[in-house]
Amino acid sequence: MKESETMNFNKILDKKFISKVIVLLCISVRCFWLCACSGECGREEVSPTPNLTVTEVPELTQRPSLPQNPLPTEIPGTTLTPTQDPFFADSPSLIPSPTEAVTATPTDLPGPILSPTEMPLAPLSPTPTEIPIVSLSPTPTESPIVPLSPTPTESPIVLLSPTPTITQSPTPVPEDMVIPTAMPIPPELPEIPEAYFDNPIVEAAVREALGNQDGVLVPEDFASIKVLNLCECGLTDVSFLAEFVNLQELDLSWNNLSDITKLPELKHLTKLDLSYNFISEVQVLSSYTELTELSLRANEIEFLTLEELSKLLRLDLSYNMLTDVSGLAKFTALEYLNLEKNRITDFSVVEFVPELIR
Repeated sequence: MKESETMNFNKILDKKFISKVIVLLCISVRCFWLCACSGECGREEVSPTPNLTVTEVPELTQRPSLPQNPLPTEIPGTTLTPTQDPFFADSPSLIPSPTEAVTATPTDLPGPILSPTEMPLAPLSPTPTEIPIVSLSPTPTESPIVPLSPTPTESPIVLLSPTPTITQSPTPVPEDMVIPTAMPIPPELPEIPEAYFDNPIVEAAVREALGNQDGVLVPEDFASIKVLNLCECGLTDVSFLAEFVNLQELDLSWNNLSDITKLPELKHLTKLDLSYNFISEVQVLSSYTELTELSLRANEIEFLTLEELSKLLRLDLSYNMLTDVSGLAKFTALEYLNLEKNRITDFSVVEFVPELIR
């Protein structure tokens, strides 16, 4: 049923197309004839054109070329029978029926009467060439369906063999090689000697003075020390110096000493440095009759209570709080005296000192 309807529709389209071509050809022939006739109007009179009966128009593949003369907008004496075109239902068409003839009554033109030559018309083909119609298959081509296996393919299971036990044969030992039966005992490390002094800085200073870095400190050896430097040891007590009976030079500067009453009697001491401490009382130093140099710089001394030190040559009392130095009149052997940065106003009693720093 669908194929027959498609063929009928194609036939209707072909008939409409052929009808339009026929009308165009008729108009073209008529215009060509009129143009040819108009060229002779000036020389001869043209008799009225007899009625022409157009029955069939051959199918042309090419459209004839028209002359350059302008086409008349209206052909006199021409009557066209309009027919209803099924394709253009709303407007009348100028397509003549195949059975009807187109009649034209030309107006009287001057000149001789010309009889137009009738043009042979080729018969129209009863039916147009049918366009082959490709019928569509009712159902699309189905792709082959591969049936799925009900159960997935199982991968082969590889059984692993147990790890074999590797037995390593013992390496043959040469006969000349001696295998020790026991580990050798390392030599005993020397014992660290016990500290003699609680202060490790003092311990190091005493060992340096004795030249004994690893041995045991014996109190009897302290008597051999003549020079001892205990600067910046953080000392607050100096009673342990009683064992250093032969000291000649002692440096106790930059410590935390405030009371030196426990300083033992060191009869052979000639140089003593007690600078940069917190000492305020120095009466105990009167027993050091062998002193030649004494430094009490930067302490808190207000009153000088020293007895006569007949051998004292150099004395430093700078940066203290002294106001009276009359007691220094007995130190007749002084060669150097430093009294700067004190509260002294009268230096007349010490004018005898050769090198006096006020």
